[in-house]
Amino acid sequence: MTAYFIPGLGTDYRIFQKIVPLLPFEEVVYLDFRDDLIRKGEGMADYAKRLLEELKPKENEKTVIIGLSLGGMMACELAKLIPNSKLILISTIKTKKESPAIFAFARKFPIYNFVPTWFSRNMVPIISRIARVTDKAGYHLYRAMLKGWSAKKLLWARHAAVNWKNTELPARFMHIHGTRDHIFPHKRISGFKVIEGGSHYMVMDRAEEIAEIINDELTIME
Repeated sequence: MTAYFIPGLGTDYRIFQKIVPLLPFEEVVYLDFRDDLIRKGEGMADYAKRLLEELKPKENEKTVIIGLSLGGMMACELAKLIPNSKLILISTIKTKKESPAIFAFARKFPIYNFVPTWFSRNMVPIISRIARVTDKAGYHLYRAMLKGWSAKKLLWARHAAVNWKNTELPARFMHIHGTRDHIFPHKRISGFKVIEGGSHYMVMDRAEEIAEIINDELTIME
């Protein structure tokens, strides 16, 4: 079974470093967001189509797509293009309806377009507190991952997330969400398995609990 892991905005494959060893996948493929697949003005659905051209999954291949935060939104789009895939979502949203209220405000008043990317990088301490990064190593990891994001990629990702228009629930999915996620508040989200007290950072500090839920679900999904 092949598993595609898609990280969130400002992160990369390293965000999954604690959970991957706890899962049973034969092959793991990390789908970090890439500058060469981005086109100005396009959204996540367009990116997913371009990504699929490279992945070329086999027709009968067992595939699991695991998406975190922004990567969960991308995973929803990719799952539409791989009909037999199993979708696992962590700390994310499934549809436009579940997006936080600030997204609706940003669509009407896109002031984020005037926020320079250097400012986003300097916001790491504040973003880390919002995401509830609980240790010094996690803070330094987050800072290192964000440095790998170009200005082009950050600008595209901000616009793509805010303007994501998906209204279609995935056909086969399992959603794991924490009750203390301040990026995507759980009260706006439906149909998820609860991690009590879990934050937006829980893929790192609650990896064992999340892995247990995923492993149980994979048995059911077979």
